[in-house]
Amino acid sequence: MTGYGRASSRHHNLEISVEISAINRRNLELFFILPKEWLAYENPLTNLIRDHVHRGKITVTIQVKDFEKPEGLSWNEPALNNALSLLQSFCKKQNIPFQLAPDLVFNIAKSLSTQSELPSSEELYTVLENTFLSALRALIAMREKEGANLRTDIEARINQLLSSLELVKSKSQNGAVRYKELLLHRLKQADLNFDLNDERVLKEIAIFADRSDTSEEMTRIESHLHQSLAELLSSNPVGRKLDFICQELSREYNTLSAKSNNLEIIQIILDSKNELERIREQVQNIE
Repeated sequence: MTGYGRASSRHHNLEISVEISAINRRNLELFFILPKEWLAYENPLTNLIRDHVHRGKITVTIQVKDFEKPEGLSWNEPALNNALSLLQSFCKKQNIPFQLAPDLVFNIAKSLSTQSELPSSEELYTVLENTFLSALRALIAMREKEGANLRTDIEARINQLLSSLELVKSKSQNGAVRYKELLLHRLKQADLNFDLNDERVLKEIAIFADRSDTSEEMTRIESHLHQSLAELLSSNPVGRKLDFICQELSREYNTLSAKSNNLEIIQIILDSKNELERIREQVQNIE
């Protein structure tokens, strides 16, 4: 599910801001953008995310502003002079024409920037953690709101599948009887007169009835659909489980379609499979 959370806090001369964004993914993917001095914080912050988020591409951006640091570019002037001298000496040894240009000086100056290192104390991590948790809570709240809307949509689609299944059940009743009537009608059209109790006719009808019996498939489909509705009410992560149930439902619908020789029933099943695919697209992203 998608979501966004942001929080900021002050600690002495520092302002710490945390932004966490999430987009849909089947698995959990984490990406951090943070100051190099705080790379060691990535693991504990990762654990905080894993405690609350189980799916999605999560991007964490942490920025720090030092109010005591002057605005603009600053550098170590002796280091800059030394770097330029070394570069000039290297070019002379390699017979490379050397000429200073403003963009060259600027790029070397940036590489020698003397930005003050950020503190890496336990006290500062506590501030960072609290700020991070505030942003994470905002992200979770947004995802929960989206999840509630998705649950309503999926529940409506599952109920539609249950209604379609009842229609299939009603149209599947007396299938063997209808097949018997159709078979006898075709035999008469072919000027083949058979006794209604002819063993060959009865055997053909018995084989059809056995091959076209879909009661087990319909029972399993109904069970899977009700199980899905129950899972949607759970407070635990259900995305992966619902995805698995959708796979099982797809197999059952395929078998149901293969056993049916009624075009009207087959059309209902095809419509149900399309609806199931819409549900599966949704559950692949939810928690």
